[in-house]
Amino acid sequence: MKNIWILLIWETFVVVEAVLYSICTYYLSGPHCEPTHISDTLESFFEYFDRFVNYQSWFIPLLWLYWPT
Repeated sequence: MKNIWILLIWETFVVVEAVLYSICTYYLSGPHCEPTHISDTLESFFEYFDRFVNYQSWFIPLLWLYWPT
């Protein structure tokens, strides 16, 4: 049961990061979702970071919690 709290805290971090990324993308992009207020390089870095957090960071804690021992 102790492991579930670590998972819940980690997934809360992932959700907060995803919401912040979505808000930033909404306000920093033009009408066709191209970055208008920041450089393309910075936009690519933010997109990479968001994908890393959303795809990899959900998978690793779930494996750690539910993998049979």
